[in-house]
This record gives sequence, C-alpha cells and structure tokens, in this order.
Amino acid sequence: MSPNLRDLLHELADHESAGAAATAPDTRSEVRHVMTDIRTLRTRRTAAVAVAAVTVLAAGVATATALTPAPRDPAVVDPAPTATAPTPTPSPSATPTPTAPPEPAQPAGWSVVGSLAAPPQALWSLAAAAVLPDPAGDATPPTTFADVRDGSWFGDFEAVDAGEVLVTSVTTANGQNALTGIDAATGAVRWVQRQDAEHPTTWTCSGTSSEGLVVCLGSSAEGTNELQLVDPLDGTVVRTMPIEPWVVSAGLAGDTVLVHGKPEPTTARWDGLDAVTGRTLWSHVEPGGASDEEVYGDVFALTEVWGTHARLDGFTYSAVVDTTTGERSTTGPQDLGPSEGPTVWAPAPGVEVPGLALDDSAVGISGTLVALGPTGDALWDARANQIEGVVGDTVLVEGADGVSALDLTTGAVRWSTSAGTVVTTDGERVLVHLHDERELVALALADGSTVWSLPAPAGEINGTSVTPRHLAVSGAGTVQLYAW
Repeated sequence: MSPNLRDLLHELADHESAGAAATAPDTRSEVRHVMTDIRTLRTRRTAAVAVAAVTVLAAGVATATALTPAPRDPAVVDPAPTATAPTPTPSPSATPTPTAPPEPAQPAGWSVVGSLAAPPQALWSLAAAAVLPDPAGDATPPTTFADVRDGSWFGDFEAVDAGEVLVTSVTTANGQNALTGIDAATGAVRWVQRQDAEHPTTWTCSGTSSEGLVVCLGSSAEGTNELQLVDPLDGTVVRTMPIEPWVVSAGLAGDTVLVHGKPEPTTARWDGLDAVTGRTLWSHVEPGGASDEEVYGDVFALTEVWGTHARLDGFTYSAVVDTTTGERSTTGPQDLGPSEGPTVWAPAPGVEVPGLALDDSAVGISGTLVALGPTGDALWDARANQIEGVVGDTVLVEGADGVSALDLTTGAVRWSTSAGTVVTTDGERVLVHLHDERELVALALADGSTVWSLPAPAGEINGTSVTPRHLAVSGAGTVQLYAW
C-alpha cells in the first residue's frame, strides 16, 4: 500500500464502506463487457485508472509482438496555470521527434534519494484547476491531481519524469479527465490531452524509454488494451502495441515494460515486453500464485520499479521480481504481501535481514511484527500495523502511535515519532510525514533526532511523491514541487 493511500485511509476509515467486487467472468466476450463497466466506473474520479474493484479474468490471447502505427493528435488547450514563469504551449508536430532523456539514474536501494542532509529547494506550485478547470467552478471536492502511475484519484500528485516535462493526470468532480505535460522547471502547463469521460484512452503511465517516449497503459478506439508510446513534449501518441486483456498494471525498467495480472482466477502472470519493438522478453506464470477471494472497495494494481527490482501488487497476489528475468527476487525487497509495501528498502552492506511477517489477526488496534529465522523460527516480535521497510540495520514500522525504528537483530525500539508515515530515505536519514503536525521531518536514522522540518506548503499534506530529482507535496487540489 502506498504511503499516500495509507494517509488517506487514516482520514476515511470511518466514512467509507466497502462494496463487494464482481466475480470476474472467464470468457472473452464477458471480459469486454466487464472492461466496459470498469471504464464507466473510471468516470467518477480518474483519468488514469488501470483497474477497478473487480478481478478481471480472461482466457489468454497471444502475447503482442506487432507494432500498430497509430499517431494521434492531442487535444491541446491553452490553460492559465498559476505556476511561475509560464511557458507557451508548443504546437504538436505531425511526426513527433522525441528528445526527452530517460528518467535520471536512481540511487541504490528502494525509494532511496541522494541526500536528506538539507531540505529540498522549492521550485513551483500549481493548482489542478489551472490544468483542467471545473465547469461548475465550485465543485466539492475540487479538481485534483490523480496518480498517473496506478490510476488512483486520491488527490496526490504522481508524475513520470521525462526530463524537461512531467507527465501526470488530473480529474474533476464530474468525471472529466486529462493527461497533461507540465514544465519541470517552471510549472507551466505545456499541453493538455482531455480524455473522453466514458472511454478514457490513457489510464496510467510508468516511465520514459530510451527513445524518450513515455510508456502508458490505455485502450484503443475499439476498447482493447494497449501500450501507448507518448511524446512528452506535446502529448501525441506516437505508436501503440496491443496487449492481453488480463493486464491490470504496467511498469518500466529501462526498456523492459513489466505487465501483470490474472489470466485465470488463481493464476498470477507477469511478462516483460520490449518498449521499442513490443517483443516478449520473458514470461512468468504462477498457477496457484493468486487467490480467487473477492475484492472489496476501490482497489488499484501497482507496479513499482527501483533499479533491477520491481514490486508487482495485484488484487490478490504480489511479487518482487528481477526485471531482467522475471523471476522472483531473492536479493531485493521482501515481498510482504498485497498492498503491504515496503516503502523503503536499503539494508547496510553485509546486514542479514530476517524474514518479516505481519500478523494483524488479533483483536485490537495494533498488529504484531514477527522476525523469522532461516528455519521459520521466531527471533523476536514487536507491535506494528505496517512494515515501512529496512534502512541500515533498522526496521521502520508504523504503529498505532506513530513511526518506530526497531533494532533489526533484537526488535528493540530505538526511537519513535507521533502518528506518521515514512516517505523516503538516503540511508542515513529518514523523511517522515507527521500527520498531526502537518509537516515533513528528516530524522537521523541513528537516534531519531530532527535534521530539518518542512511545514505543509498549503496548510495540509494529502500525499507525497518521490523521484530521484523531485519531491512533490500535494494539498487540496494543489501540488508544491521541490528539487532535492
């Protein structure tokens, strides 16, 4: 579960009731019907949702290898953003020549940034309504940014860093959605590609290929799933590649597109596709690797990639895999289960990390973290609701009272905070969002002492997003971007 979603659940737990998800069909015609229902559901709040509260099960079709040339002109509007130093909207070219570089190199580890020794530099702020004005003008909730990586509409800003342009999505209260390109240096809106309310064509975007194209997951005019290669400079879909109907999420590692889903009720599958040619590089199928249990509420599949590892989070399955082979990884972050993280993972060299398991079956407001030895014997246990990750020789957990740092060997508490969630780390310090204080604080990993603090830029923090270059802090319909 992402930190942003957990932050939201802290606020919505007493207000939102879960709805039972439909049991997915297993014929191709029924799958098309279910996907139509999903696209209709997306009109509520999202332009980029790649999954809904159902489990889509389908008979597999041949893995796509052909390229389908299908350039499309974006619907470019001329918004009036509130960010500083606006940049004129460029005219889209008939044959775009992508020039955006791939995403910057990532530091070693999982969700690790270069340095937290000093606070980040504020670059610009932008209101989502400046990108896509709400027609009523007084919508509640207001126009918000959506998570372009997993399609959720919880108001937190997530973007693909395509060099000079950040590609993200926005959604209005009445279901109007748009994919947009924002100038990374100034916050000026470069282009806006409105999505049809009933049939959004681009659901999620995951990264930038070696061609400088943003790799997205969406649907064709005929309603079939496809990968879309988007020019980040003007929003044009340069070309498309058909993919199988069971795919619910995609991520990008170099030029390998990782797609995953459930082709059968209890089968998990993930494929690696070449982002340039569409060729299948590897395929991994796990019969019995997924549960056929019902899924409730608004559920979003997710693919997180850091370095050569990817975390695949489906509705009823999860895996941490080697992006070069598709095999389950034994060297990357531990697979803690569906929607269970971790947020960060950067053990010190030579540190042996025990198996970490969370038992939340007991009645009460707190679960139990159990550290397991090689033979499965319990080494120690501690109270925890969420495993945030491992940094150095420390386990970071979220409990009923806040974030705690535990000794990896003994489970002893080294320090703790008030209610909060972990955002990122540099290996020596940890950035934490303190909920009640409405601020971000960088804490020394060794003793929990405060290195620096950053108050909420708009009075509240709805979510945070971390890339190697940027920290994005979301408020109510706004985002403040910082540079590390």
